[in-house]
Amino acid sequence: MNKIIRKASLLTLSASMLLMAACGVSVKTEDGANGNSQTAAAEVVMSAEEYVHSVDTWVEDINESNSAVRNLDQTDSAAIAAYTDETTAIYQEMIDAAAPEEFAEAHEKLSQGAQQMIEYLNALPEFFAIADTADYEEARWELFALSTEAQNNIEEGLALLHADAEQ
Repeated sequence: MNKIIRKASLLTLSASMLLMAACGVSVKTEDGANGNSQTAAAEVVMSAEEYVHSVDTWVEDINESNSAVRNLDQTDSAAIAAYTDETTAIYQEMIDAAAPEEFAEAHEKLSQGAQQMIEYLNALPEFFAIADTADYEEARWELFALSTEAQNNIEEGLALLHADAEQ
């Protein structure tokens, strides 16, 4: 349980530092009517072991991505975009993952938190461009509230996941 709390704390710390899943398999299908190839996502439900491992990997990947935040130049829009794109992709994988039924509640919380973190990440470029001090402070607190709610959902999801996994 301490490992879960440590991981969740690292996620929270990483998000705070900025302010101050998928198992979708791509398959080709042929459209018989006109012969056009189309890509469709086939949902494959992960095993319990695969899902727990994937969540742990996503958490590690997010922490690794967030470790670069310490050196992020807030005026470098390309660096901000690269960070947000990389981290958003990881959160999107979490959302898109096909969790096994026994982890449905945990996955719902993780997905809620991941979606909120995507909203947070999408708001960063505009946030860093704010020049007015009052607007900056207001936006900072709004982003802080969003990231806090997201982290609470992720922490709750991780706790549920590992509680269910131990059963």
